[in-house]
Amino acid sequence: MYQDLDGRRRRAEELDAELAAARHVARNDTVTAVVNGQGKLLNLSIGDAALDGPHVQSLGPDIVRAVTSARRAAAEVAAPRLAALFNGTEPPDPPRRPRPAPSRDTEPMEESFEHIDFIDGDTSNNEPEGRW
Repeated sequence: MYQDLDGRRRRAEELDAELAAARHVARNDTVTAVVNGQGKLLNLSIGDAALDGPHVQSLGPDIVRAVTSARRAAAEVAAPRLAALFNGTEPPDPPRRPRPAPSRDTEPMEESFEHIDFIDGDTSNNEPEGRW
């Protein structure tokens, strides 16, 4: 039993090294993203024309698309190899972070400034000292 575990550990380490050495590139008009087989971003190149052009605001989505495409290519190569390592069973999904609970306060708290005299500086209406 321990030999089987040691063999799997060795194969997993070899696969991890192979995936770390692999490179996957995705390009679009303005951005080039390079990730390794594990999906780690190794390089991100942005063309000079994108920075000097009239639509700099579109650069963010271009970056996201390039990185996502490169990571998708890496996952398509790695998934079958990982599945084979685990005897044809799919590896479990990574745990997801819980989303924060929505706030129960639906209306923003508003403060009334009707009782404050901004011109004379009169804060005698039970306002804390030093507030303004």
